[in-house]
Amino acid sequence: MAGAKSDAAKRKPWEYPHDYSDDPAADADRRELVDAEHGHDELTERSVRAYWQRRADYARAWLESNPSASPEERAHATLELAASELNAKAAGGMNRPFELPDMEQLYRATDNPLYVWAAISHALHGVGQQPESVNCGSAGAAAIPAWCVEPLRRAAASIVSLGLPGMAPPTSGNVATALGLVSQGYNAYRLRDRETLERDRTRLLDELQRRDLLPQHARQAVFPRIGDIRARRRAAKRAARSAEPTGE
Repeated sequence: MAGAKSDAAKRKPWEYPHDYSDDPAADADRRELVDAEHGHDELTERSVRAYWQRRADYARAWLESNPSASPEERAHATLELAASELNAKAAGGMNRPFELPDMEQLYRATDNPLYVWAAISHALHGVGQQPESVNCGSAGAAAIPAWCVEPLRRAAASIVSLGLPGMAPPTSGNVATALGLVSQGYNAYRLRDRETLERDRTRLLDELQRRDLLPQHARQAVFPRIGDIRARRRAAKRAARSAEPTGE
């Protein structure tokens, strides 16, 4: 109980007072998910979308009720509103964070194999969930983007060679290395997370400025830990450059 009170005390007045896991308005959705035999992805997406919409409505109501709040407070509240609305719109693709053309562009710009796996997951979303797709065969193969086939072949060859005479043993670390996910000084997950963060920051900055926030207030809201104005401006430029990888 004390922890819950502490968390609530840390929330800003424009922030929705519940996380998804303890949101009373999501109780019915959580019960439905427990009882459902099929369609969990659709139910989860609908429930998460509704949660983010409640957060957006809460921030919007605060802004409407506090027109004389300081510019800094209104900037942070507008950030909460914009981020919540964007998350509500993206909820339908929450397990598929980028569209297929984005994944190909990101892979060609970064060589990060996670974008290959993300594209395959995106392309095969729903395959096998319908009775006619149980033995997906050529239908499943046809759904895999052509640009993913060669990286997938290399990954398969690297995995099956582990443990053979003269090859590395089949440890979890060697599997991750064979897949190109980790190596000395490189971690595909950390790279992906950094790229995603920069994309999100750039998207929020653009959204805040479309809502007529002054650029300096938008940057302050998106980069609250950077106190220097010029440093914030540089951080925004770096985020924009990182968020727009160029293909070959």
